[in-house]
Amino acid sequence: MNNAKEDKKSFISKYYCIFTGNKFSSICKCKSSNDHVRNPRLWGSDRYETATKVAQTGWTSTSDYAVIASGEGYADALCAAPLAKANNAPILLTQNGDLNANALSELKRLNVKHAFIVGGTGVVSQNVEDKIKAQVGDVQRLAGQNRYETSVKVAEKLGTNQK
Repeated sequence: MNNAKEDKKSFISKYYCIFTGNKFSSICKCKSSNDHVRNPRLWGSDRYETATKVAQTGWTSTSDYAVIASGEGYADALCAAPLAKANNAPILLTQNGDLNANALSELKRLNVKHAFIVGGTGVVSQNVEDKIKAQVGDVQRLAGQNRYETSVKVAEKLGTNQK
């Protein structure tokens, strides 16, 4: 069996992540009640680096999919979580005007083939989309006129059973 798949399954079965506050701080806690299991804390110097640390911990080799959302607000990244789970994909954060260097580095490291951008061009610009397309062949944007419509677009995508 593929060690990378086993590592991901092991990580997912042992941990759950909570994203809190407006800085997307992640705190991972062990589901197990065993006191001898260490509870890792993942963090970075900012929300973008923290998202990268989560991706590096959960996806040690490759990932066919990635989900990209704005790090400047939480709504789109929050509604992207079920999409990321359904596609076994990390959520990478970026600024609006330029693709975050951490996100670009992870897209390359993971050899991502398909990316979902969650949010309109007002939160993840066309410039960022173009840079993602240069790295990842297949890019799909899920967006509405506001955060509520964007959330509906994500839910509709999940309801189609299509990746």
